[in-house]
Amino acid sequence: MKTTVKISLTIICFMVCGIFISLQAQEKADTAQQTKFGIRTAGLTAGWYKPSMNYWNDTYFKDNGWDNKFIGSVYYGAFFEVNIIKNFRARVGFSYWKETVKSGEIQIGGLLGNEKLAVSLNSISIDALYNLKFLAFEKFKLYGGIGGNFVFIQDKLTRILPDLQDETIKKQGQDVTGSIILGIERPILKHLSAGIEFNYILGKYIQKVNDQLGNSQNKDVSLSGPKIGINISCVF
Repeated sequence: MKTTVKISLTIICFMVCGIFISLQAQEKADTAQQTKFGIRTAGLTAGWYKPSMNYWNDTYFKDNGWDNKFIGSVYYGAFFEVNIIKNFRARVGFSYWKETVKSGEIQIGGLLGNEKLAVSLNSISIDALYNLKFLAFEKFKLYGGIGGNFVFIQDKLTRILPDLQDETIKKQGQDVTGSIILGIERPILKHLSAGIEFNYILGKYIQKVNDQLGNSQNKDVSLSGPKIGINISCVF
């Protein structure tokens, strides 16, 4: 009986030691993967972005009696991440956003008509991200960071008047915005992870407009606002 107990205890000790060594090896492998310089992930993203668009919403639309305003729209894009050092990574991405606002029936030069404004943003982003390991739980990993966005803006204003040919005014330009980033991710398969990310965008662009006398003026249009989306990533 005593011999059987000793054998059982010996087997249990070997099993516990084996599990402990295995966990240590896995932890070292994970740490090495995080530390190794190279491509970490590549993926797709989609979500909702609501820029302020303050000049359009608070001035142009109100002054001209528009019924509607910018309320936010869907964006989508792609990205890849590179490990730099332990827990620190860089990300380069591209995203596309577009929203169209219709005026309803308004007065245009003494005639009843309609206007439609479409604004599109093509953004190239460069972000610096850091793993917040002290906030991790289960398999969920939190991260934070900051970023910069090179934004290419295009707007198209269309005036529609009865018995007259539609008039379209197109303008384009570029500017730079910043991002404050907070996200959470979790592996769902061996080489696939999913996450939710919140960005707060900070910045604006300059819109050239003509007043009633035909004089050109520069107006600040705020792009600041919340941006939240879902990321699906292939893990290398």
